[in-house]
Amino acid sequence: MLLLRNFNKHFVTVPATIRLFFHDCFVQGCDASVIVASTGNNKAEKDHPDNLSLAGDGFDTVIKAKAAVDAVPQCKNKVSCADILALATRDVIVLSGGPSYAVELGDWTD
Repeated sequence: MLLLRNFNKHFVTVPATIRLFFHDCFVQGCDASVIVASTGNNKAEKDHPDNLSLAGDGFDTVIKAKAAVDAVPQCKNKVSCADILALATRDVIVLSGGPSYAVELGDWTD
């Protein structure tokens, strides 16, 4: 629902989310590390010069989706940002007329 609202409101949601996913996966795998901001002297992937031009709509999509999932008590901290980014990317591709495809998700079993 959130993704559809963003898609209808701002078309940039589609390319922003796809580009964010590409930048996340390209470096060291699809781990959502591109979303993590730097702290102190620690230079995070998000602050790398190649990532500074990433559009805020991609980040916004993932952060809001994560908050919505975590708002459900039985889902809190059960779905990773990496999985949400992968699913959001698939969903924006479908919303823009592209094909749907299966997304392999991480395993959070104890």
